[in-house]
Amino acid sequence: MNKINKIALTKLRGFFNNQPQDIIVCTANTAGEPNVALMNSSRILENQDIEFEISETVSSPSITFRNIQANKYITFMVVKSGKNSKEYQGIRIYAKVIQIHTTGEKLVKMQNLIKEKFGEEKANEIVATVVCQIKKIRPLIDRGQSWENV
Repeated sequence: MNKINKIALTKLRGFFNNQPQDIIVCTANTAGEPNVALMNSSRILENQDIEFEISETVSSPSITFRNIQANKYITFMVVKSGKNSKEYQGIRIYAKVIQIHTTGEKLVKMQNLIKEKFGEEKANEIVATVVCQIKKIRPLIDRGQSWENV
């Protein structure tokens, strides 16, 4: 994907990074078996990459973590619900995992931020910071309009 212009990036980051909305991460393994996970810690950075953390609290190792190690393609669905389908707002972001940090400065920095905000137990659950590169953006309900019109 070509770099997003500054105005569009500001809008995308505002929609993606600000609550309330749900961010759903969709992955699949090499056999095509899908997995969907709520990932509200995801964020779009100034350089247009998406980052999120993976913890090992529910299923060890997590299905999402295993899937992104095997298949680097991922989809983020950002959804703000409405009374009916016409009132829903959202975007689909197709991306590719470009880095998985299981050690090092980036992971430690995120663990420290989580420790300050939620405590040591939550920080210790974080096993990876994942970095993704945006490949394509579409509206959640796609009727041919630009994603910027959501």
